[in-house]
Amino acid sequence: MLWNVEDAIAHFASSGFTLRDSFVAGYTTDYLSPMCPNTDECVLSVNDEKDFAQDPHIPELLLFAPHTSFTDDSLYQNGKIILQDKASCMPAVVLSPPEDAVVIDATSAPGNKTSHLSAIMKGKGKVRIYLYRSLLQKKLNAVLILNGRSSLRLR
Repeated sequence: MLWNVEDAIAHFASSGFTLRDSFVAGYTTDYLSPMCPNTDECVLSVNDEKDFAQDPHIPELLLFAPHTSFTDDSLYQNGKIILQDKASCMPAVVLSPPEDAVVIDATSAPGNKTSHLSAIMKGKGKVRIYLYRSLLQKKLNAVLILNGRSSLRLR
């Protein structure tokens, strides 16, 4: 594991971001019911572009303002952070395998969900990865190595 969520929070806080309890402007923290009647105005937002929060359902998921860009950031380029929406995090969270589990991942490319799954298992379990195209295998291998998951093997 390249780093844990506590290290990530400390890094962002030391980089000028402010950790908030939740994002409350626009949507409630349960993400189900809009707090404003006009949907054109209901946009998940924060008080400041430098605010961030820990997701209430997926503790290892950090939420940032919609226009925050990390694509040029060394954290992203070195695989310390993975840019992923909440919906893509749900399969690994719902499965919630024990650390020593053997899991079949039949939807592996490009590798962000697979990396998340491996992180949940603290790199101790086995993820059997099945792909049908060699191009996807190359992309997945690159993502897994970048995200510190080089112990995962393709089948």
